[in-house]
Amino acid sequence: MNFSVFHCSRWILIFLLPLFTSTLIAKETKSSMLVTDLRCEYVQNPLGVDVEIPNLSWKLIDFTRGQRQTAYEICIASDSTLLKNGKADVWSSGKIVSPQSTLLPLKSVKLHSGQLCYWKVRAYDKDNKATSWSNIARFSIGLLQASDWKGQWIKHPTASKEKHCWFRKNFKLDKVLSSAFAYVASIGYHELYVNGKKVDDRILAPSLTRLDKRAMYITYDITSFLKKGNNTIAVWYGPGWSIYEFFRMPQVFKVQMNGFTSDGELFSLQSDASWKCAVSNSANNGKCEYRDHGAELLDATRYVPDWNTVSFDDSQWQQVKDTVINIALSSQIMPPTRILETIPSQSITSLPNNKYRADMGKNYTGWINLQLKGMQRGDTVVIKVADDDKSEQDFAQRMFPQE
Repeated sequence: MNFSVFHCSRWILIFLLPLFTSTLIAKETKSSMLVTDLRCEYVQNPLGVDVEIPNLSWKLIDFTRGQRQTAYEICIASDSTLLKNGKADVWSSGKIVSPQSTLLPLKSVKLHSGQLCYWKVRAYDKDNKATSWSNIARFSIGLLQASDWKGQWIKHPTASKEKHCWFRKNFKLDKVLSSAFAYVASIGYHELYVNGKKVDDRILAPSLTRLDKRAMYITYDITSFLKKGNNTIAVWYGPGWSIYEFFRMPQVFKVQMNGFTSDGELFSLQSDASWKCAVSNSANNGKCEYRDHGAELLDATRYVPDWNTVSFDDSQWQQVKDTVINIALSSQIMPPTRILETIPSQSITSLPNNKYRADMGKNYTGWINLQLKGMQRGDTVVIKVADDDKSEQDFAQRMFPQE
């Protein structure tokens, strides 16, 4: 009997061992390789990609000797929730045998202007084991055709070229928009506001081009800034490099806004002659040429609070003037200019004639933030900059005119 029990236990042990082994094998079917850093056209989560066949890339992380990708699978959906649930309503590549993980062209997908895509990818390693799916990334297509721009180039009807101007447009939404993108093209610099809030942290936008031939447009996701009911879209505009003697371009910009409700209904708004405008409290100064880089004039007494909000009364503002210019438009996909750090002054030295020298410790490009005491309304402060402690001013860079 003991022998029988022994054999029974033995056979149970032999019988359970394959089950235990198969469980281990099932857990090990996932590759240890990780898929990360998803990019479209070299950029993480770009908006406004203006190519019909964008390229996708990703990185692989694994410390296994000889590890490599042998295949991949891409899924693209119109909504991130669909993708999380394993549904790819735009495109699914299926398993594709290939070691390529950079600049894969989406030749099999027909994309259209303004389309928003969410995507994920998984790879297969040297042992043909699949990785986990990557985190979800996104990209949107820009305005691929000139006919996609319904908005007109607009400008202030009377402002001189050196003036900075404010523009605004009130509109009403009967429904909440599930997605909304604003495309802004400008010859000079612009800042976009929706309901009083700046929509992102970029500065000096867009990037510089050969302005008499081509201008950049920027795609903004403004979904979270909109609400049901009354809304205001507003633009601050400055001439930037457009008044440089080589360009001499008009002070114009254009806007195209496209949004969709949850049931697919389109809401569209464009720049046209119905927009309102006013000269702002700032302007360029100087000739903007070699050794005269000019200045910026700021008149705090003329600043208008809440100029970009819904509650502001713009009845006294002027109507804009629409115009036509013949240049190409390209989406700005490159990273924008941003403020990277705040630099405190190293020392402040009092000089004769009510002058002070602030040593910033290093050369940089940026803005100056001052706190002044004992000032009266209408007082003028002149700020000059130099590259060394011996000069008072370099290249005619200054804030406010020469005394």
